[in-house]
Amino acid sequence: MSKTCRRDFPDGFQEVTREGICPKTRKAVEGAFRGKQFPILLHGGAGTGKSCAMAWYYAFWNGPAKWHITGEYCEKIQRCRRYRSIVEEYDGRSYDATEHSFLRTAKDPQRLVCIDDLGLRGSSDSVYEIVLNLIDCRKGKPTIITSNLNLDGIRQVYDERIASRLSAGALIEVTGPDQRRAQGIRIKA
Repeated sequence: MSKTCRRDFPDGFQEVTREGICPKTRKAVEGAFRGKQFPILLHGGAGTGKSCAMAWYYAFWNGPAKWHITGEYCEKIQRCRRYRSIVEEYDGRSYDATEHSFLRTAKDPQRLVCIDDLGLRGSSDSVYEIVLNLIDCRKGKPTIITSNLNLDGIRQVYDERIASRLSAGALIEVTGPDQRRAQGIRIKA
């Protein structure tokens, strides 16, 4: 892990600091990285800091890195299948992306792949197959996945195969209060 920021934080995470990550979460994630226990699944309630922690590791990763929101990634693959290719932007440049190019990027063993909000919107057969392919090609490679679901919830949304593949890595339950809710203002009018 680099001591200096290697890339921009994903949209919505520009204010993330290392100190803002729960020390227990930070210690568990860093231990999983040292032990190469991939994939790392950060699961827990909404607003507990899972995505913020993943964003920090994404920004400070030494090698190449890719950030995906599960639903958006699945939609991109489905559009590639429908239209053969789509226009993507990466590092300020546009290029034609195909399903093959997405999978080639996902298979890169040096690349950290961050998958946000697994299981958020349920699953169709197409989404299931896309998620399974993505998880399969990340086996043993630097990968962080966030979900509000634990393994039992993931098993219900997808099936035992996806839950089993995730259980091969580090399962880190992120607990605590909803940090977004704590930042909100309550006004009684």
